[in-house]
Amino acid sequence: MADIGDASAVLKTLKELNNPSDILYIRTILSKVMSLHAKGFDVREALPKIVKLLANQDLVVKKALYNILSSYSFSDPDVILLATNTLLQECSDSNPMVRGLAIKTICTFNHETFLEYGIRSAVKGLKDSSAYVRRTAVLGCGQLNLRSKGVCQEHGIVDQLYRCIRDPDPVVMVNSIVILEEILTKEGGIVLNKNIAHFIFGKIETLTPWGVLYCFKILQKYQPKAEDEMFDILNILDPYLTHNNNSIAVHCFELFLHFVKEFPSLKTEVIKRCFDNIVNVVKSGNPEVVFCVIEFFEKYMNESGHILNEHFKKFRCKQKDPAYLKVKKIDFMRNILNEGNVSDILDEMQLHSTDSNEAVSLSALQIIAITQQSHPDTSEKCCTIFTQLLKSNVSHVITNCLRVLQKIDLSKSDNCAEFLSMLCHCLQFIKDDSGRCAMLNLLGNYGNIYEDAPYVLEDFIEDAENFSTEVKVHLLHCCMKMFFYYPGICQHMLGKIFEICYSDRDECLQNIAVYYYSLLQTNIEDAKHDTSLSSINNDLQLDKSLSFINNDLQQDKSLSSIYNDLQQDKSLSSISNDLQQDKSLSSIYNDLQQDKSLSSINNDLHQDKSLSPINNDLQQDKSLSFINNDLHQDKSLSSINNNLQQDNHYLLSTMIFNRINHYLLSIIYSINNDLQQDKSLSSINDDLQQD
Repeated sequence: MADIGDASAVLKTLKELNNPSDILYIRTILSKVMSLHAKGFDVREALPKIVKLLANQDLVVKKALYNILSSYSFSDPDVILLATNTLLQECSDSNPMVRGLAIKTICTFNHETFLEYGIRSAVKGLKDSSAYVRRTAVLGCGQLNLRSKGVCQEHGIVDQLYRCIRDPDPVVMVNSIVILEEILTKEGGIVLNKNIAHFIFGKIETLTPWGVLYCFKILQKYQPKAEDEMFDILNILDPYLTHNNNSIAVHCFELFLHFVKEFPSLKTEVIKRCFDNIVNVVKSGNPEVVFCVIEFFEKYMNESGHILNEHFKKFRCKQKDPAYLKVKKIDFMRNILNEGNVSDILDEMQLHSTDSNEAVSLSALQIIAITQQSHPDTSEKCCTIFTQLLKSNVSHVITNCLRVLQKIDLSKSDNCAEFLSMLCHCLQFIKDDSGRCAMLNLLGNYGNIYEDAPYVLEDFIEDAENFSTEVKVHLLHCCMKMFFYYPGICQHMLGKIFEICYSDRDECLQNIAVYYYSLLQTNIEDAKHDTSLSSINNDLQLDKSLSFINNDLQQDKSLSSIYNDLQQDKSLSSISNDLQQDKSLSSIYNDLQQDKSLSSINNDLHQDKSLSPINNDLQQDKSLSFINNDLHQDKSLSSINNNLQQDNHYLLSTMIFNRINHYLLSIIYSINNDLQQDKSLSSINDDLQQD
């Protein structure tokens, strides 16, 4: 960055400039001023001198002066206003370059003070005899529209721009179409009638490549009403289907499809003719262009798949291709697979499956898996490839193999046992979480086939505390499944993983462990059925929803105060401990459902004197009342409920809550009804209140 002393010296030199005829010296000073301005220096102290230099007739000097003035039009409008008279005079200068620069500068002044001057100069420039001035004036109208929406409609500029579409200069024509499309965005853009459309078609050959591209895009708004008119237009467009500029060929192709969408036979021929020309671009050395061309082909694969099948060799990856292009080419191969090229494509994918780039390797393996499913006769070859790769010692290759294999139904494969037997070898080479999760999914899904699966799982559990939460969730799910295959062997492992998950700092992982444990306690058959049907994705969805609830609870200060009060309340803690130690709740619940007389309970209540101290504690304990009030007043719970309803995983968390809620409510309602029916308890209640 320039030194502050140098900046001051440059500005001082500009202000002390006394010889305006020395053009080279003035250029040198202004170039330094512009350099300082570009680097962030404030050069507004030189504005008065810059205004005085506007009379200079050198175009380079004028461009530099106009550029600096435009930068300070918003912050220093009073100083810039001094230059406005000079600029308005230069809008009528004999030199069209000066007129164009003046119009451009006034229209770019970003202050409402200069808006009227900009409108006046732009309208005058649209009628200028010079094509350069008209081009600049049209673009100036776009600048005015950006500064004040609706100003062009109010001053009739839109109608003048429509007239400029018929301008003899092709650049003025295209600029007018572009600016009209911007100004009329809310109205749907420019309106094309038959006369305007045919005028544009007649001017296509005179336009620049950029102008041709934009006009092809805009002309898709027009639909010919008669077939003869449509075929006349297609004859005009036909040479551009095989244009040496591929962008023009692609845009022309899309315009062709727009016109022939009601003629399927013509559509097929247009696709074949265009694709035969564009497919040669894939062999070019420009990776960005090749990437765009492949994306273009993907849009029309339903209509053109059979055309590109014979060109599959052109989509092979080159050694010098960047990784993103290799992935794009490999993914595109799935669209052109057929009986004739499947063997060659498999050989190609086997080559890239060991690529040093992980993304390229994974894409190649996915294509092999897709080929195995879509072409069953290649199953043996695909399994051989997977077997060879699993025996390798490359970490990311083994990981990618496992990630792909977990998505294939191996139960019907003759090689399932062979794949599973290699897991012990693979374990030592897996370094990332995705590989560990994939291996655990395979063990859980096919543990009944592989007898050594529990011992592989045991190696995981030994190091479970060092794994991430995602791996622990997969490990817990796998242990649950393995427990039903080998209960005697896996009982101790399941207990250990429950202990690890419950003691983990992640509350979501704790909740998942509690959920699985409650399933095992409630009904072992239901737990087995639920675990076999659910996938690990359900666990991850539960994990996300629980974390969402946890975040809301952590942000809710009123709930934290309730939690602190609950911790300080000794009576509640003692009741909680008694409830945790009391294992007879389920038997009491069964008795309550079967026994409606409550006679035995009534006798016990008469004889039991320990109720009085509990009753006293409950009457003295005021924390319960204010907890209830806080819960009623707490609006954050309603927001949590709304968020949960918006959450995709709301059903899963609701299922767990409803089970617990239904169990507790059934006990409360049963006791409440029996207490209301049993009049003998009223006397006990009176005694308790008096004691």
